[in-house]
Amino acid sequence: MKRFLLTIVMLAAAAGAATAQVAAGAGYLNSTTTTKAVNSTDVTFDGFYAGASYGIPLSMGLGIAPGLYYSYLKTGDGLVISDNLSGGIEQTQQFISIPVNLYYGTEATPELRLSIYGGPALDYCFSYKTVFRASAFGAKIEHEDDNFETDPNNKHFDILIGGGVALDVAGILRVSCGYNFGLLDKYANAGGDDGITVTRRGLNVGLAFLF
Repeated sequence: MKRFLLTIVMLAAAAGAATAQVAAGAGYLNSTTTTKAVNSTDVTFDGFYAGASYGIPLSMGLGIAPGLYYSYLKTGDGLVISDNLSGGIEQTQQFISIPVNLYYGTEATPELRLSIYGGPALDYCFSYKTVFRASAFGAKIEHEDDNFETDPNNKHFDILIGGGVALDVAGILRVSCGYNFGLLDKYANAGGDDGITVTRRGLNVGLAFLF
């Protein structure tokens, strides 16, 4: 009996491995950070992401796809006061994200498969830096701050919730577009009474190869 059950488990695992699909790719990110205090202020970041997901079919077109992604975001404002005087502030953020999406797919044609997906993602910001640059009469000054060190109220972790659509072409290439919202306050002291909240939301558009 034990051998029979072990055989069934091994066959099920082999069948799952045979139909599971890896999607590895990259794409464009547009992220907005909203800070709410007395007033509300939005800062827009642009960047890219790269990584892979592992799609595991369940039944009736449903499946689950855990993944691992790296993303880089950047924003900056330059100011030119005169021909000899200029300056600017640049911010960069780097993340590791672990999404777990539930998806449903159906074949539009023999060569095209359309899917919708959605779910949570654990987001960890491991780098958040601000660079100050100035130039005056040929002399250049640059100073970099680690925002996690200068202000410990900045938080590393966030939980995103989102979804999107994907189109698979000939079982080789996937085009996707999605949107997500951050659920946690990215700026909070231990007591949570600072009167400031920082949240994120963003758009992603990308291409992936299917294996």
